[in-house]
Amino acid sequence: MTPGTRRTPAGPWGMLEWFVLAQTMGGALLYLPGTQAIRLPIRSLPYIASLALLVMCFYPTPRQVRWFPGRSLLIAALVITGLGLLHPDANLMSGTAQVVFQISIAAAALWAERFRITPARLDRLVLLMFVTNAIGAVVGLLQVYDPNRFLPPEFSEALDEVRMNAMTYTGAEGRQIIRPCGLSDLPGAAAGAGAVTGVFGLILAARPGTAVIWRIALGGLASLGVAVVYLTQVRSVLLMTVFAAGLACYLMARQGRPKEAFALVWLGIVGIGGSFVFAVGIGGDNVQDRFLSLVETGAVESYKQQRGGFLEYTIFEAPKEFPLGAGVGRWGMMYTHFNRLDSFTAEMLWAEIQPTGWIYDGGVPLAIAYAGALVLSCWGVYKVAVRVRSPLAFSAALILCSNLFVIGTAFAGPAFNFTAGIQYWFFTACLFAAASQESAAPTLRRDDQRSW
Repeated sequence: MTPGTRRTPAGPWGMLEWFVLAQTMGGALLYLPGTQAIRLPIRSLPYIASLALLVMCFYPTPRQVRWFPGRSLLIAALVITGLGLLHPDANLMSGTAQVVFQISIAAAALWAERFRITPARLDRLVLLMFVTNAIGAVVGLLQVYDPNRFLPPEFSEALDEVRMNAMTYTGAEGRQIIRPCGLSDLPGAAAGAGAVTGVFGLILAARPGTAVIWRIALGGLASLGVAVVYLTQVRSVLLMTVFAAGLACYLMARQGRPKEAFALVWLGIVGIGGSFVFAVGIGGDNVQDRFLSLVETGAVESYKQQRGGFLEYTIFEAPKEFPLGAGVGRWGMMYTHFNRLDSFTAEMLWAEIQPTGWIYDGGVPLAIAYAGALVLSCWGVYKVAVRVRSPLAFSAALILCSNLFVIGTAFAGPAFNFTAGIQYWFFTACLFAAASQESAAPTLRRDDQRSW
């Protein structure tokens, strides 16, 4: 429920709320001394939680709940990924790990509908995602000011000296700034928390009925989040943040809310512009030059110089080389952690963007199926967002902005190999579960009205 709006019953806290906390706050465990020895299990918590809920919720779906658009294609994509184990160059252990990993990322699309989700509960889940990411963004900013106190105590042990230097730049006062990691131990990881804080904060601040004091607080947190994105120097995340804010303005206008759209425009201009000035005051010329170069060269040309070659390879060369995949488990973290357990190990492949990873794991069929699932699911969310009279319309608009943000970042990195992919499918499934259950509420049987 957004602060300042009229409260409606959301029901008690349950597994969904704890699941959101596991996605965003699990990394905070790495701040405990000695946790680098169990770093892999800690970083696996979000994926383990998703798999655990898939197992726990394995029972027939209530008749009143309808599948969301694209779910069949998503299931097909998972099947194609599993069939990649039959490829002669597939690594058994790392390949199996990759299949399980992909199931854990998409699992929310299979189990979220089993829960009783009201529009008010969906609001609470969205707000919880915003608050936890805002905490990560605040911690990221504190890490810039006082790294000795706010960085994880064993932070430097997670990276070698070369990578550490690559993630460090000189700030305005001549001191070295490590790109903030937020509630993680990876330099630059705070960019994700900052982006969620920025996008969610701006949209929630423009929500109808929100009190002025909450608009100011939400707008301030949004600006802080965008400032953290600047300080991490991740330009692709900033571009998608701006795009998501612009999309939110369009959706507000499309819903017949011109005042909210106008307010969002000004909040975005002030927040994004003001946070840039603030970030330059901390990060100096390095931050300023990093982002002003986008204006000088243009976003498209900048992408061509940075990631364009990988996209060109994925479109024109990879499908010819691996039409049915290269064998699942030959790239990414699953290969890094599990290939040594294989007696026969095919050479490692590199995927700098998500579409390349799809080609490696399942070839053209996997790329088409997964991309199709994304397109159909976003179109379905859009249709809910533009139904002005639906109480879910505002949440749908926010979720659509978040989803397109994730898709955009997939062309700069393997977004669907991280928790961003889990959050994409989780909120998409929750939205359609809420929409379906809302329309069927009068006819729900007593044993279907679960509040887990």
